[in-house]
Amino acid sequence: MAANGLTKREQESLSHWLGKLDAVGTRIFLLGKEGREMAALAKRMRDRLNPPTPSELEAEAERLFKLLEGVPCVAEALAEAS
Repeated sequence: MAANGLTKREQESLSHWLGKLDAVGTRIFLLGKEGREMAALAKRMRDRLNPPTPSELEAEAERLFKLLEGVPCVAEALAEAS
């Protein structure tokens, strides 16, 4: 079992399908809804094969909240959550 929790077989299978998705690569945007779904699936596969560290996730959350700072509905939701 690898550090990402996948067996060797699962890892090889995901890598195989990710390779196919990457082959479509830059053409995905031409495929509309299905292309967006393929791009999202490729991202989920990459994340599963190479999970981000907690500090990377925290940095991403911090970056997004910084971008949304001052947006009224975000401020309201945060005030309600605390």
